[in-house]
Amino acid sequence: APFTVQFDESSFTGAPIFSIIWDFGDGNFSTQLNPSHTYTTPSVYNVSVTIITTNQCLGIVTLTASGTITVHPSPVAGISASPLVTSIINPLITFNNLSTGAISCLLYFGDGSISTTCDTAHSYLEPGTYTATQVVENSYGCKSTASITIEIKPEFFFYIPNAFTPTDNGINDIFVPKIMGVKDYHLMIFDRWGKLFFESDEINTGWNGYYKGDLCQQDVYVWKLQFTDLVELKQHAYVGHVTLVR
Repeated sequence: APFTVQFDESSFTGAPIFSIIWDFGDGNFSTQLNPSHTYTTPSVYNVSVTIITTNQCLGIVTLTASGTITVHPSPVAGISASPLVTSIINPLITFNNLSTGAISCLLYFGDGSISTTCDTAHSYLEPGTYTATQVVENSYGCKSTASITIEIKPEFFFYIPNAFTPTDNGINDIFVPKIMGVKDYHLMIFDRWGKLFFESDEINTGWNGYYKGDLCQQDVYVWKLQFTDLVELKQHAYVGHVTLVR
């Protein structure tokens, strides 16, 4: 439910039809030849059609045929999410299943990811506006859908450490800025006399403290960082110092 049925009298053969009455079984009738009718309440309906014909030999003839229409209940989809608007720094969204009458539920997050559990949480990896769609189904195979809009706003931030210890012990071995929400990234490392020791266009690629295969001496080095933020598309350039500790 709601379930629309198209009725058709074309299977009747015989004398020309003088009149026709369809009884849809729910208190509604039609005198159209091929009516359609929508059942809004789940039930089993006894449907009949009465055809009156004119026959030269028999005069007026009344014929009645009957059958049943079964209308199953539909589930009711429902979904909520929190927060509806957030930034890419906090992209975790909690979804709650508010559907009724369903035995299964699929949740399409709008970014290509799918969950078979509708009470769940999901992190979006990119800024944007996403339409999350819930599809529920009951034991009769009837489905219902509900959608909700999630907005992930762009935001940028960066943090640059002032020292690192490239001792290959897995702790603070690499000098790399912690950065998010940027493009056109470029990092350069110089010694105090302006000699370029390292550069990278990859956000997650940092300096390991080596130059031409040799570990550099303990000293203070100069870094220069350039990027364009994704919030206002402004270009940024920063210069600072980092200490290599051996």
